[in-house]
Amino acid sequence: MRGLRETLRRSLPDRFTLVGLGNPASGDDAFGYYVARRLAPLRAPGFRAVPAGVWLERLPPSDDPVVLVDSVVGGFEPGTVAVVRDPEPEWWIDGHRIGLARLNVRLLIGFAPIRVGPGERMSGEARKAARMVIRVVRDVVLERVEGPPDAGLRGGPSLPGGRRAGP
Repeated sequence: MRGLRETLRRSLPDRFTLVGLGNPASGDDAFGYYVARRLAPLRAPGFRAVPAGVWLERLPPSDDPVVLVDSVVGGFEPGTVAVVRDPEPEWWIDGHRIGLARLNVRLLIGFAPIRVGPGERMSGEARKAARMVIRVVRDVVLERVEGPPDAGLRGGPSLPGGRRAGP
């Protein structure tokens, strides 16, 4: 999780839309939809989450950079969470090509599915990975607004009258 947190801290644009793709009734294909749906209530400047499901072409146009969350096939071990900067859509998102060209996708957070099929439930591995991604994205987004979670515990400026400790 530490590696994902550091990657997102370095890679996420200051303002972005997180778009979650996937079919909630098709096993691990629901990964992106699940993540975006859980993050949609988060209110922070420069952030919004859209659980697009399988309807990517219905997304309203936006100039904001997009962080796309989806299940990915090919090139990844099943159960793997992959983070790809400036992804090439040709190799990872066959099922969603319609409408993708108009999105400014800067980052892909993908999960290599274990179980996919009509009527299947998300695997335990996919749910665990989704909860981790949700937690890390939420923390990184909120850090930008509120500062690091322990900023005030070390005498930082977030405490009234606080000073930085040091020589």
